[in-house]
Amino acid sequence: MFSCGATRATSANAPSVRINATITGAATSSAAPNIPANVCCAAATPLPIMPKLTPNVTDVPAFARAAEEAGADAVSLVNTFLAMAIDVETRRPKLSNIVGGLSGPAIRPLAVRMVYECARAVRIPVVGMGGIASAEDVLEFMIAGAAAVQVGTASFVDPFIWGKLLDGLRHYMVRHRIERLADLVGSLDVSAREQVWTSS
Repeated sequence: MFSCGATRATSANAPSVRINATITGAATSSAAPNIPANVCCAAATPLPIMPKLTPNVTDVPAFARAAEEAGADAVSLVNTFLAMAIDVETRRPKLSNIVGGLSGPAIRPLAVRMVYECARAVRIPVVGMGGIASAEDVLEFMIAGAAAVQVGTASFVDPFIWGKLLDGLRHYMVRHRIERLADLVGSLDVSAREQVWTSS
């Protein structure tokens, strides 16, 4: 299936192939998925291969490393978080599938943390996404380690968001005297502050 899709993408002159690497039922697994099976289409196309990683696992960086070892050219994250909503009047799930994927601004802090962790775990580029709605959000992902970002939900709310994001990035670069946006990638300063956080 992946090889067939990759071949079609090549024929359509697509710039790259993004693979949905979400594994159903993997939310409680600490083992890396069978990423090589998902990246097997690399042999069928000269295009860059970029798996989109699920956050619904215990160790997202392990998935990123598995993708890199399987030959991926980059990884993108995060996909949606498993979530649930209930109608309290009927006491029934609001979604016909009972659970669904949560995206938008609510997941951004979680996504930024995962991008930070994965960027430190692999050498290939990390593409960040999850709740980006402003230039500040873009900068947050890039400073955490994202080489690029993707905007989804916000583009439905505001189809003209692209110009606003670019203007915000330009103003930031002028204020901070930054010549190249790429210089911000992975520039988070954690000196004398980094520690291992555990939930209480």
